[in-house]
Amino acid sequence: MLRKECYRYREVKDASVQATVATIVGGIKGVKSVLNNVTVTPPVVITPDDPLTMAVKDATKDFTGITATVKDGIIYVTGN
Repeated sequence: MLRKECYRYREVKDASVQATVATIVGGIKGVKSVLNNVTVTPPVVITPDDPLTMAVKDATKDFTGITATVKDGIIYVTGN
């Protein structure tokens, strides 16, 4: 039995990949039309360390014995 419809929902990194998916699927023998529900995900934005360091310093200022450092977007917390 040949399925006439196939639904796949995926996310891709940019619009060119989204278009390529539709082209490839549309080129499959027997496919009459393509409803492209593939979504483009926005890129992840990582905050630079400087503003993050300032925010961590402010958030931990009232906790004695706690040291917090930031390196490559990761917060390291030590203390008692």
